[in-house]
Amino acid sequence: MRVKFLKKDASNGDYWDSQWDINQMSNALERAKSSKTNKIIKLFTDKKYPILEGGSGLGQWVKLRDDEGYDIYGVDFAKKTIKSINEKFPNLKIKTGNVFSLEFPDEFFGTYYSWGVAEHFIEGPDLLIKEANRVLKTGGRLLISVPFLSPYRKKLLKNLEVVGKGDFYQYAFDEKEFSNALKSQGFKIEKVYKLNCIIGIKKNFNIEKRINNSNKKIKKDNAIIKILKSSNIVRKVIRWILIKLSDNQLLTNYFGHMILFVA
Repeated sequence: MRVKFLKKDASNGDYWDSQWDINQMSNALERAKSSKTNKIIKLFTDKKYPILEGGSGLGQWVKLRDDEGYDIYGVDFAKKTIKSINEKFPNLKIKTGNVFSLEFPDEFFGTYYSWGVAEHFIEGPDLLIKEANRVLKTGGRLLISVPFLSPYRKKLLKNLEVVGKGDFYQYAFDEKEFSNALKSQGFKIEKVYKLNCIIGIKKNFNIEKRINNSNKKIKKDNAIIKILKSSNIVRKVIRWILIKLSDNQLLTNYFGHMILFVA
């Protein structure tokens, strides 16, 4: 199952140029270093072969791996952002490119990273996945994350297939739907991780504030969200406990914000 979210068209570089600032790089780099995602992907990244990040954004993951001695490349379609990165970090191998048509030979990379990219194309993730398969060596790995259509989000959305107003922004996928997309392009699923249940509870793509096609609110803040927003001392303690449990497997399986596939 997948659900379509409407807001603004994010399938072009101009949109992301308006969202990113190269001065955010240091903070983004620190978050990347300390993230659970970083711990996971280091387990599955082969240092013997080049890495590609398709949709490299501000370049924090490229810089992180480059600083650690990995041979890593980055590609993104946000031209102004890429220009700023090239000027500030000329040693990083980041360039403008199209994840549907990469300017690299077949079987060039040992690992391909894709963080929150595939969901932003209305035609779906298949073209990105197919091109990733082309540039990966036999036995290479695709590490890819997309918004998770968790059981909690399904409960909030009920049977809605489209949420919000405006242009297409992104999809959220349940595990079966995205697994099938990967398998259809020749990948075998090695491992699946659900990540960050606290963001999954709080954010929910602002589902409770979005408007459906009938112009009615879907749902008001539930009890869990109220706890997380509360200023009460006791509830702050509860919130602290929830944050500590943010990556607990049982909680992320139900509330997770993103889903990461190793294939």
